[in-house]
Amino acid sequence: MAQEPTSASVLELLKNSSLPEVVRGELEHRILAGDIDVGERINEQKTAQALGVSRGPVREACRALVSQGLLNFVPNRGFFVCRVHMEDALEIYELRMALEAAAAGHFAERHSAAQLSRCRRLLDQMEQSAGRHDLDSYYPLNLEFHEAIAAGAGNRRLLRIHQDGVRDLHLFRTRGLMQGVGMTASHREHRMIFRALEKRDAAAAAAAMAGHIRNGKERMLAVVHSSAERKEKTPRPGAV
Repeated sequence: MAQEPTSASVLELLKNSSLPEVVRGELEHRILAGDIDVGERINEQKTAQALGVSRGPVREACRALVSQGLLNFVPNRGFFVCRVHMEDALEIYELRMALEAAAAGHFAERHSAAQLSRCRRLLDQMEQSAGRHDLDSYYPLNLEFHEAIAAGAGNRRLLRIHQDGVRDLHLFRTRGLMQGVGMTASHREHRMIFRALEKRDAAAAAAAMAGHIRNGKERMLAVVHSSAERKEKTPRPGAV
């Protein structure tokens, strides 16, 4: 069952955010944490009542989450959490491994001082988030780091395919990071990638990026399998 947001957390967000942004952030967190199941419909009325807002900001937030790839909109039925099948996820991971390794290699060869400085800044921010085990701040920085490398590779088609893959894998990637050591391991791998980029070592950068994507896939699979095992061990209603 989805957990209801606390009034204290909502009030804190309202200090610095618009109503649709508050709702979007709350729904995004609950979806990525698994509090709202894959395939589940977003109950706009209940969400609005829980947050103390009208349905307008909820609907606007849901539209934003559609563009992020977290929700689907079905006419006359509403918004549903996206369902990505495991086979599709694994295929996307394989594609990402090849594309992002190529991007890292190109970035290493041609990056500017400003582009490298941006990656260093993002790494420093991720280190702080990982130290606090703060997925809410770590995950967007993680996305920005990967996109900075893809954008700096100088290939617009590669960047577009990268962005499509990122959107499709939101649910799988965040659940891999939610493991106890997920963020720590991910950040350590980012540091390895950055060291190769800094040295302009294209081969090492490509290898480090490919290893990072491969390890991310394994972290995701570990979480999925662990979740499936827990469900199997949970007695069904009426079971003895």
